[in-house]
Amino acid sequence: MADSALEGVRRFSQDLRPSILDDLVWCRLWKGLRADLEKQSVIAVKVGLVGEERRLPPEKELSVFRIVQEALSNVRRHSKATTVEVIIDFSPEALTIIINDNGQGFDMPQRTSDLALSGKLGIIGMRERARLIDGTFLVQSDQGVGTTITLRVKG
Repeated sequence: MADSALEGVRRFSQDLRPSILDDLVWCRLWKGLRADLEKQSVIAVKVGLVGEERRLPPEKELSVFRIVQEALSNVRRHSKATTVEVIIDFSPEALTIIINDNGQGFDMPQRTSDLALSGKLGIIGMRERARLIDGTFLVQSDQGVGTTITLRVKG
């Protein structure tokens, strides 16, 4: 029983801050998220990297990882998509990540309070994480067309 509890604590700790973030290589990180999504669903994932990879401050890296993780989880759980494309763009002034799926899409409420009322708490959390690291977070979605999430973080 003790071994099982210890394993549970290790797994929980790993989920809070994956060790891959300590020696972060963005490509390997995205490939890991991609493999997880493809293992848990039938969604084909395409990943594109633009520019030269670089590190961000640790708090930004963790937030970016969590936002992308939540976005891909939402694609898996809600979108009914068959493909999702993730573009990671390292420009000199910012890191921009675009996640685009071909799923069913949804009507995006205009106000944050409407997001909560419609049960879109994941979007609220992603938006708040982005705000805390001085980033921008945009969601564009159309019924029957799909959803595009854009995260932009200075640095």
